[in-house]
Amino acid sequence: MSKRSLRQVCALLVTVSALVFGAASPAVAQPTGGGDDLCLGRVVAHSGLMVRKAPAADASLLDHVAHGEVVTIVCKVNSQSAAGDGRWYLLVGLDEEDEDAFQLGWVPAQGIAIMGPTPVWC
Repeated sequence: MSKRSLRQVCALLVTVSALVFGAASPAVAQPTGGGDDLCLGRVVAHSGLMVRKAPAADASLLDHVAHGEVVTIVCKVNSQSAAGDGRWYLLVGLDEEDEDAFQLGWVPAQGIAIMGPTPVWC
C-alpha cells in the first residue's frame, strides 16, 4: 500500500471514528495539518508500550508495540499524564487479525523517539 493510500485510509478511519464515538472525544480527534502529516517514530521504552483506546493510562488496552519497533504517528494531544508527561501520540497500524484493516490507538509520547518531522496536533 502506498504512503498516500495509507494517509487516505487513516483520514477515513479518524472520520468514521469521530462519527461513531463523537467528534469531541480526544481519542478520535482529527489532525489539523491535512493529509500529508503522518510521521514515523521508534519505540524507545525498554518494555515497549501498551496501545490504548484513548489517551489515558486507564483506557482499554488494544495492543502492545515492542521496543525498537517503528510506528506510524497520525497526530499528538495533551491529555492525562502518563509517567509525568501528558503528551500522547495517535498511532495507526495494520490490524493483525485482518491484514486489509487498520487499527488506531494511543501511546504515551515519552516512549517514542520521533524520526523526522514532529507530529501535528490533533
